Amino acid sequence: MQTRTDVTSGTALLAAIDAGQVVEIVAPDDPILWLAAAEVAAYSGRTDEALEDIRRAGEMSPALRRRADCIRAELAIGDGDTATAEGLAYDVMASSVAHGDRTACVRARIAVARVKVRDGRYQSALQDLPRLRREIDADEDAAPEMGVFRRAICDHLESYCRLKLGDSSAALAGAHRAIGEFVRIGAGRWEGFARGVVGLALVDRGDYDGAIREFERSETCAAALSLPAQMLFARNNTAMALMAMGRVGDAATALRSSLQIDTGTVADVQCRLLLSLAMGTLGRASEARTAARRAVELADEIGHE
Repeated sequence: MQTRTDVTSGTALLAAIDAGQVVEIVAPDDPILWLAAAEVAAYSGRTDEALEDIRRAGEMSPALRRRADCIRAELAIGDGDTATAEGLAYDVMASSVAHGDRTACVRARIAVARVKVRDGRYQSALQDLPRLRREIDADEDAAPEMGVFRRAICDHLESYCRLKLGDSSAALAGAHRAIGEFVRIGAGRWEGFARGVVGLALVDRGDYDGAIREFERSETCAAALSLPAQMLFARNNTAMALMAMGRVGDAATALRSSLQIDTGTVADVQCRLLLSLAMGTLGRASEARTAARRAVELADEIGHE
């Protein structure tokens, strides 16, 4: 794996991450480079490493502290700790407004929108998106492709909200827009997220074969970046599609195989809940109870309600 110390922000960082050219060697007395390393670790799903890199950054300027808190908020979203994420994001927004830091403010607003989506506050998230898009457009300090990336995130979040609110047509349109931009700028992780929305929308429409193809593409995106939790979510979605097709035995087989991917995240809980449902449907009550109990234990271990 190659290493770089000259990539610190923007789409250049995203491209470096996806290409495997990540920041692994940094100057211990340079907080900017430690935060670059934290960005890489966070984007790759390595939460503990990202938090340690932030700690190693030591004393930071107010602007860098806002950036560090944005990273912490994004990590908390990934871990399902939306209360912490939202608190951090609103603190960054307040500080950003006071100091004229539009870039940090936009990033924090994206985090708030993601929290609302994660918590099921879909209407509230949709109401926030027009203002967020205006602020993205007005952020003159951001590189042009960073604006493209952030607008694509908005399209992705809107598509997921539309899906959950029952509008699969709008969900598909928004997700496809987002995918086009994510592919163009090389944001593979987000492409995988958006393909998951396409798959779920196709499940709603009864196009199970098309949905499975999208879930497989989502898994491929995650595998290319070594993101086990995202891979497992994609596999779980495939299993849900198989069950919707009536192929419960195939789903159970796939889920048992997926248990080998131990991510320590809510994806593991979901996998076992789906396996419990499949086993119950197949009349194997004992195995269903075992899977359900383990799901509850895992949820308790990671503090996920």
